Amino acid sequence: MHFEDIATESRLQAQGQVEQLTDLHADRLKIYDHFVDAVNKFKNTKDLAAFATARKKAENDLKNIGQAIGDLQSELKSTNADISDKLNEVNKIHKLMMDVINNYLGQTERFVKGQLSKAAFTDAEKSYAQKLNEAKEKMNSVIYAL
Repeated sequence: MHFEDIATESRLQAQGQVEQLTDLHADRLKIYDHFVDAVNKFKNTKDLAAFATARKKAENDLKNIGQAIGDLQSELKSTNADISDKLNEVNKIHKLMMDVINNYLGQTERFVKGQLSKAAFTDAEKSYAQKLNEAKEKMNSVIYAL
């Protein structure tokens, strides 16, 4: 009977951690959208200071979420290595996505400053949207399968 209690407690703890992870993941995806919002405002206002502030806030929010996910992952390494491994996969996708986001933000600045043509920027926006959607789908397929 005692072993069943331990197994049940362990399973409930893992379920709680997975719920926390899915919430953090949803928050991270929302922040990706904040970058798009910042770009759209920047294109309209051409206010570099406001763009830099919005970018920094989104980056800090992502950093905090990343730390929370890392803390959960550390807990899971000893209790549920499979989930921890899947989180590694999601984190790799996130790092690739951050490279894409940073590239997109740089191209936005170049476009607003007149250093990038409208056609080239439109292509960059399409590419970014496609890569963002692909990354979200990959991350979702891993996270929601936990």
